[in-house]
Amino acid sequence: MILLRTVHLYQQNKQKKPGRSLKNKTIALILLFLLLFPGPVLAGPDEASSETELLNDRTADIIASNILLAPGLLTPSGLSGKGQIIGIADSGLDKGSISDLHPDLQSEAGKMPRVAMLKSYAGRSLPDDPIGHGTHMAATIAGSGNASAGKYRGIAPGASLYFQALLDQAGQLKLPEQIGELFRPAYEAGVRIHVNGWGGGSNTYSGRSAQIDQFVYRFPDFLPVFGAGNNGPGKASLTTEANSKNALTIGCSQLPRPAFGPEARYAEHIAASSSRGPAADGRIKPELLAPGSAVVSACSRLLESNYAPNPNYTLMGGSSMAAAVVGGALALLSEYLELDQQMSRPSSALMKALLINGARTPVGFPSNEEGFGILDLAGTVLALQEGSFQIIDNDNGIHNGESVRYQARLTEGGRGFKVTLAWVDPPAALASKQTLVNNLDLSVEDPQGRIFYGNDFRGQGQTDTANNVEQIHIKDAVPGEYKITVRGTRLDRSQKFALVYGQALEHDIIRKQQGQILKLSQGEQKDTSGLQLFKLSNGRMQEQTAEIPEGSDYYSIGQKIYIVSRSWLARGVQVLSEGLEHTEKLLLEMNKQLREGGFFIDPSFTGEGGVFLNQTPINDSTKIPPGSEVNALINPSQQTIWQLKAAFEEVDGFIETLNTEQRELKLLHDERNYRIAEHVVISYLDRFLDCDPVDAPYGTEQVARLENLAPGLKVTLTLSPSNQEIQYIKVERDLALGQVAEVDAKEGEIKLESGQSYRLFPGNTIIKDQQAGKLEEVKTGDHIAALLLNGTNNILHLLVSSEVYYGRVLFYSEREKMLYIQESKANSSSFRKVPLDTQTEIFHSGLQAGVLSLLPGTWVRVINCPDQDKAWRVDAVYSAREDSSYFSTYDPVRQTVNLQDGSILSISRYTQIIKGSYNISPQMLIPGEKVNIVTLAIAGSSNEFLARLEVEVAPGTASPQLEAKAYVLNGILILQGWSSSPLVYIYRSDVGCIPLEVGADGSFSQLFKMKEDEHEVTLLAIEHSGGAIKGLSLPLLSFAPEEAGKEFSDLAGHPWEHEIKKLLEAGIISGYEDGCFKPEKSISRAEFICLLARAQGWDIGESREQNYFSDNREIPWWALGAVYAAQEQEIIKGYPDGSFRPWRNVSRAEMAVIMAALQCSEKKNDKQEEQTLPELPFLEVPSWAREAFQHLYHTQQLNYLDYVRGNYIDAERPLSRAEAAAIIAKMWSEE
Repeated sequence: MILLRTVHLYQQNKQKKPGRSLKNKTIALILLFLLLFPGPVLAGPDEASSETELLNDRTADIIASNILLAPGLLTPSGLSGKGQIIGIADSGLDKGSISDLHPDLQSEAGKMPRVAMLKSYAGRSLPDDPIGHGTHMAATIAGSGNASAGKYRGIAPGASLYFQALLDQAGQLKLPEQIGELFRPAYEAGVRIHVNGWGGGSNTYSGRSAQIDQFVYRFPDFLPVFGAGNNGPGKASLTTEANSKNALTIGCSQLPRPAFGPEARYAEHIAASSSRGPAADGRIKPELLAPGSAVVSACSRLLESNYAPNPNYTLMGGSSMAAAVVGGALALLSEYLELDQQMSRPSSALMKALLINGARTPVGFPSNEEGFGILDLAGTVLALQEGSFQIIDNDNGIHNGESVRYQARLTEGGRGFKVTLAWVDPPAALASKQTLVNNLDLSVEDPQGRIFYGNDFRGQGQTDTANNVEQIHIKDAVPGEYKITVRGTRLDRSQKFALVYGQALEHDIIRKQQGQILKLSQGEQKDTSGLQLFKLSNGRMQEQTAEIPEGSDYYSIGQKIYIVSRSWLARGVQVLSEGLEHTEKLLLEMNKQLREGGFFIDPSFTGEGGVFLNQTPINDSTKIPPGSEVNALINPSQQTIWQLKAAFEEVDGFIETLNTEQRELKLLHDERNYRIAEHVVISYLDRFLDCDPVDAPYGTEQVARLENLAPGLKVTLTLSPSNQEIQYIKVERDLALGQVAEVDAKEGEIKLESGQSYRLFPGNTIIKDQQAGKLEEVKTGDHIAALLLNGTNNILHLLVSSEVYYGRVLFYSEREKMLYIQESKANSSSFRKVPLDTQTEIFHSGLQAGVLSLLPGTWVRVINCPDQDKAWRVDAVYSAREDSSYFSTYDPVRQTVNLQDGSILSISRYTQIIKGSYNISPQMLIPGEKVNIVTLAIAGSSNEFLARLEVEVAPGTASPQLEAKAYVLNGILILQGWSSSPLVYIYRSDVGCIPLEVGADGSFSQLFKMKEDEHEVTLLAIEHSGGAIKGLSLPLLSFAPEEAGKEFSDLAGHPWEHEIKKLLEAGIISGYEDGCFKPEKSISRAEFICLLARAQGWDIGESREQNYFSDNREIPWWALGAVYAAQEQEIIKGYPDGSFRPWRNVSRAEMAVIMAALQCSEKKNDKQEEQTLPELPFLEVPSWAREAFQHLYHTQQLNYLDYVRGNYIDAERPLSRAEAAAIIAKMWSEE
């Protein structure tokens, strides 16, 4: 048995280990959050990055528990959970010592201990928390917030905790065989609410489910709370514990912090990760949703915090966190019942029914997948306080066939009338298809005589026979008398039950106040004349005369109205709209150290004076400059902005002095000393004088730090009007960005692949791979960002990176701290894993961000630290356009792709161009082809960079035929084949796709130099008419020439027929395809050296390129090895100009020199006698060849030469094939 933590893993599939598990999937099915372990699991948490910050105050606002804690509203000091003991079974607690706890869990003098009991129930020596799950949940329930001046307090900060640690000595989750062994000690200690953030198994009613039901049936005032699990978003994905009938099962709704991803956007949406119902037998589960997708709470001191602003806290999320929120809410409800209703032991059925009856029911609720609604504690407690809800905790029971009737009279209509029935049911037999044992039916007759049945939400006139919770919700109830009936229809014994009924509070949002009239968001206008108003702002009661802020929550019941508002003051903020839905505008802090996740600006108030900039109304919130100071009104239940007042002051100039220690900045010709805020944000407005197209969307890669600013830089300062501190510094710079083509360290110059050259300015600095460097260390292919002296090509500061990757995010694994990307590179793409850590700088659209911004589909540039194997910087951008069009032309000079819609898109070697799953070059595109494009915006420009282009091949288009083989010989790649298309390409990893020369008959034969570690090659053929593509992956075969025949047809009677046949039989020579040898044809220098090499048996199988000759590239592939071997043995030297001239016919004189050199090389240790050369035959031999002819004369090898001019040798005459064969045969036979 082990513990599972649900984490953000952005991936589509992951291999699953056997055993219990929890999965977490996000909205739109693009994110999958999964970490799998065998055994029982904890239902949460979702991990997040170090910059994220999601606070309990938002959670309390959404569930409206903050209202109840306000002093003077319900009680003089407000509710707090005082006197309630909440049980929690989880991993462990902090360091495991009840006398040494996290500050938020420490007891206060004169009060009940915050942690009344801490004990391991799994045999661990200390009940500590090495994973942080239990500590986080405990403080979410009852934390004091002491480590944050109360900012992150729990839902019921006055409650006590009875903590049961479940980790064994090995750190695995270990549960008792019988759940009663866990529940019974807690119950005997006074626990009546027990929170469980663990669960596992499949969506079935198992033995564990039955054990839970059995315990609650025996002790009906005991309410266990379980998280639904994190197996969403699929239906019927609950854990087995969540299938329990008598437990309260909680799903996870979103807690809005929209800057942190799709799981934290809208309060009325379920988190994609949350498990859904129905239960295995169709029952409604979970019963309720509660915000838990991202919660900040206490961090176990055995762990490193992931929350930068306050390391005492950490961010987690999941249905475990939602269950903890409900646990705290139940503590407040229990306290209220005890104080106001004098109910010290309410049944678990009543507690469940109360929360369900008061829940908010947005569109789509109730639902057998998501439950009866979203937790709204004020909707329950205020309705009880005003007598709108009536409660029945029937302890006498009802028998089969009996009915119990209740009446309710409504004096006003138009609001919802809700009735919720709940009972504790006996455990079901494990083999039973239906788990409900005792069935009660709920019905209501309204004043008009209409009959409503429990859980008959579609109005089909059917009773419920599956659930032990039934609800009737008449949304537009009319005034009059309502008759409520509870009937026992399938009971084998008396059945107790709980009933809650009455008019629900009217809940809305205040759009505007005009005198005594309140305009509500749903269109209603409420006259408050003569009504009693209770106003709360930021958790505190306000005077009756206080102004009613727009966006306040409105609760109305009878003659009372409760108005709840929240305000937000922040400095150094920005408004984002890029990458969001059309109507979405996101306001958040620029500095990630302060970032709390931001707020969406609610679109519903647009046009009613909701946005002001420097006291002037504006229609477009995106016009608010970055770095502004804002005062916003927040709707508590939705966590959206309903009024926004922004202010800023800007100053332009050039930096004169900067004191980073005193945090002061002075501008030229400005007498003021500007104070720099502690969390100032710096960004760059860069003018790229030279920029590789692939870098243009990402901009500069320099980390924006205060110490990087230098005198002389042009800046714009954004000041806070309230304290005059600099909140934001925008720096204007001239830059060159791209890859190095050449480096001249002596001259201090760098040339980029763009062709532009730059010179280092005196006093420059060079940083390479995050270390101080020198120009000599800059290599071809390195990526640079050069800060230039304004208007020149002189480099002031040079940032060099040796490893830079571009690509698209597949997913991010929080567990591995690994970013998975599909890398784009020269005409290909590949899968790459990029390690990240807490030091990795992440920027999104030029602004500081975190790992949660690295969503699947985001495009990134990754800059690696080669010596540490991790990324030190990731720049991310959203796609600007994903569209379809038709290809027109490709401009190789301007490096642009032109589309028929008029778009001109920049490309680079990193642009992915795909056809039929193959990466191709832009030259292979065919005009008129339909293409799907993804572009990236280039800041400050209307141009776009083409990140990806995929050709749509017309359906039914026949692929061209393609047949080929690939051979290797002497380091040369030989391609031979045939295609029905004239457009055939070979893919080469360094330059992409190269066209082959295809003959009129469709055949092709071409040679290429081999590459290292090349084991196969890919050929592509494209059908010009329809664009269909055919690909072949060819293994590399060893080249073996066809065996020559044993006879030549043109040698009969030739004087050297015998010698030639000897070489033929030895495989040293070969003839022509027509069977001839052509003995009188001249032989080239390359051919002669090859014959010599074969006869000598030189090892020429592995050729390496050497620049021995100035015309090295003209030497044919089949002769390279022989020529290199001959040169290395000093048998050939080449011509005075350094050339070899492989295709020149070898002369007799050259033959003599080569043969003499070969023989002298073999006998260089033998003593040679002086020879006298006869004069007559050698009168025409050039001086440089006379010694060689002398040697051959005395070895009788000149006998094979044809004396065509009497006794005179024609030394310049080309050597014939027969003469060459005869001479080599004589040499070969003598060895």
